[in-house]
Amino acid sequence: MNDGERGRRRPDGDLVEGFELYHQERYAEASEFFGRAIRTRPDRAEAHLGRGNALYSLGRYEEALGCFERVIEIDPDLAEAYFGMGGALSALDRHEEALGCFERTVRMGLDHGDVYFSMGGALSALDRHEEALGCFEKVAEMEPDHAEVHLGMGGLLNILDRHEEALGCFERAAELEPGPDRAEAYFGMGDTLSSLDRHEEAAGYFGRVTEMEPDRADAHLKRGDELSFLKRYEEAAGCFGRTVELEPENADAHMCMGDVTGAMGRHGEALGYFGRAAELEPGDAEAHIGKSTALSFLKRYEEAIECADVAIKTDPGDANARCAKGGALSALGRYREALKHFERAVKLDPSSPGAHIGKYTALNALGRYKEAARFRDRMARNKGAE
Repeated sequence: MNDGERGRRRPDGDLVEGFELYHQERYAEASEFFGRAIRTRPDRAEAHLGRGNALYSLGRYEEALGCFERVIEIDPDLAEAYFGMGGALSALDRHEEALGCFERTVRMGLDHGDVYFSMGGALSALDRHEEALGCFEKVAEMEPDHAEVHLGMGGLLNILDRHEEALGCFERAAELEPGPDRAEAYFGMGDTLSSLDRHEEAAGYFGRVTEMEPDRADAHLKRGDELSFLKRYEEAAGCFGRTVELEPENADAHMCMGDVTGAMGRHGEALGYFGRAAELEPGDAEAHIGKSTALSFLKRYEEAIECADVAIKTDPGDANARCAKGGALSALGRYREALKHFERAVKLDPSSPGAHIGKYTALNALGRYKEAARFRDRMARNKGAE
C-alpha cells in the first residue's frame, strides 16, 4: 500500500494499519497511524494501547505511560493496559508502582509468562530476590524453552549464593540460545564458576564471550581477573589492556593494569595506571594506595607518603592505606611513626598480614624485642585458632 492509499484510510483502517506496522517492528510509523485513529476517535482504547506499545518500543517511556493511563480512563477493565503501564514504570525505575500494575494484571486474569517475567524483573530491582525467583520459576514451568528466564534465574541464584543451581540455569540457557546469542549464558557461566573458585573454567567461558563479541569490555575485564587470580599476569595484562582500549575511562581497568604490571615488577608502568585510575576516580582510596605502593617500589618514599595520606583522608578506615604509609615511613627509617600506622591498621583489619608484619618489623627496628616476640606469638596463636 502506498502513502496516498494510507492517507485515505478510514478510522478503523488507521488502527489496523497501526497494528500491521507494529508487528513489522516499524514502531515510529505505527505510532503515527495510532495517533491518526485517536484524533478521529479520542475514546478508542485500542488505539491508545497500540500507541503506548509502539512508544514503549521506541524507548519513549513517559509518553507510553500517558497512553496506558488514558486507556485505563477509557476502559478500567483492560488488563493489557496495566501490563503496559507496569512495563513503562519499570523502564522509568519506578519499580514499586510497576509491581502493583503487574499484580493487578494477574488478578484481572492476564497471567501469561510475560507478566510473571516482568513481575520478576520488578521484584529483582527491589531486591526481593526470593520472590523474583519464584516468578521466573513459574515462567519456566509455563515456557520451559524460554532462554531469557533461565538467564534471569541464574543471575538471581548467584545473588542468593546458590551457585551450583545457577550454573545449571546458565547451561540450560546456553543449550537454548543459538550461536552468538549464547554469549550472555557463557558470561553467566563464567561469573558462576568464578564464585565456585573454578577460575580456569571461568577464564575459558569469558574467553568464549570475547570470541563472540570482541568489543565486549566487561568480558575482557572479567577474563583478566580470572587470569590474574591464576597468576597468568601477561595474559591478564592483555585482557585489561584490551579493556582500556575499548573503554579508556574505565577506572577499574586501569586499576587492574596497575595490579598486574606491579605483580610483574614493572612498577613504573603500574604507577602510570594507578595515577590514571586516581584521576578518573579521585574518591577511590585504592587508586591512591596503588600509587603509594608503586612509588615505594621505585624508592620515591616521600611521594609514596603523600599518596598514602590522600588515601587515608579519602577513607580513614582503610587498613591498606595505613600499611602503605607505614611501609614508606619504615623505608625512611622513621619506625616510630610507622609503628603508629601499623598499629592502627591492625585495629582496622585484624586479619591483615601486612599490618602484622609491619608492626612486628617496626617493633624490632625500635629495639622493642620482647614486645615484638609477644606480638609474634600472639599472631601464631591466632593463626592456629583459625
